[in-house]
Amino acid sequence: MARASRWVMVAVGVAAMAPQPLTPRVVSAANKNNESAEALTLEQHAVAGAVARCVAQSAVHPLNVAKTTLQTHEGGEALRRSFKVQGTVPTLSRGVGAQALLSIPNGAINFMAMESARRATDATLDGLGLLEATPRPAVDLVSAGFGTALGTLVSLPQSILIDQIMSGAKRNLADALRTIGWKGLYPASTWRAALLSKVPSYALNWACYQQLRRWRDSLPDATAASPLEDLLIGAIASSVSTCVMIPFDTVKVRMTTKNFGRRPYSGVRDAIVTMLKEEGLMAFYRGLPPRLLSVVPMTAIQFAVYEGAKRHLPDIQRHGRALYSDFALQLQTCADRIPCAFAVPSLRLPPEQRPALCWWWWSWRQRPSLLETTPQVR
Repeated sequence: MARASRWVMVAVGVAAMAPQPLTPRVVSAANKNNESAEALTLEQHAVAGAVARCVAQSAVHPLNVAKTTLQTHEGGEALRRSFKVQGTVPTLSRGVGAQALLSIPNGAINFMAMESARRATDATLDGLGLLEATPRPAVDLVSAGFGTALGTLVSLPQSILIDQIMSGAKRNLADALRTIGWKGLYPASTWRAALLSKVPSYALNWACYQQLRRWRDSLPDATAASPLEDLLIGAIASSVSTCVMIPFDTVKVRMTTKNFGRRPYSGVRDAIVTMLKEEGLMAFYRGLPPRLLSVVPMTAIQFAVYEGAKRHLPDIQRHGRALYSDFALQLQTCADRIPCAFAVPSLRLPPEQRPALCWWWWSWRQRPSLLETTPQVR
């Protein structure tokens, strides 16, 4: 645990030292997709990632419940029993609120760290004169691996808590947190299982996605990708990475659920050996169909929402700042009139004279701005 904490601190330091946006020469040499990414700040990438992760995980949460339950030792029997006892809708919606809540910081940290690592990697390679010679998928793998590893600060507790709820071991987020405790959110063995599952899977997923986007942008007369194209590219990339990495995800689920209903595993090695001995090789692929049904749509939705948020976020923020300025002006106007509203009745003026006095008070308070906006007559 101490070793993992030191590693996380180093990762945070690297992310904090990420350089400013690269020069146009470096960006154009890297790839066209980086141009729009460089136009955004890291905070905007964090907002886009948070929105994308929250929307995507909430949309496919019922499929995740089915997948997680099937990956437990009892598998389909546990899912059928839950449908019969609790009902279909209550079963498939277990933990959806906690999932949406915890996915916000998870997505923000993941995408911000991933973009920060990409910029730092590009700047380092450019300084060494290796930017042109380095394959872009290698940079994507490094940046996505870094962002995913740093994101485990939130995604690991999220997996532990949500998997317990989705599998039926706990009723809700409060019950899971009360039972597990804050110290139980970062067990060393489960952390290793999560890193083993998430880092290569997400890195491969992101690298495939970016490579498919580059291939699409290299086509003759290529224009900006549509949301439907982003969905399709994300679905293809996710299908490849899911089929390759499903055994690691199954081991991770067994560790986070503490092998619900059976003896808990002592570690990743014990989980793999025991599953092979007692259940056979196909136990690692038992959750593949629901995994494909849950992860592929989730990843496709996440990437499509992320790309859409990156395109529209600057305009949204500009409109937001304008609305905030108007609201602040109206608030200041109300604040200027409040003292007058309390003071005028104490003057014992006739009711018909009070509005005029309030207006005079407000105009007197606004005299500097009125003088600034009034044309000077010479």
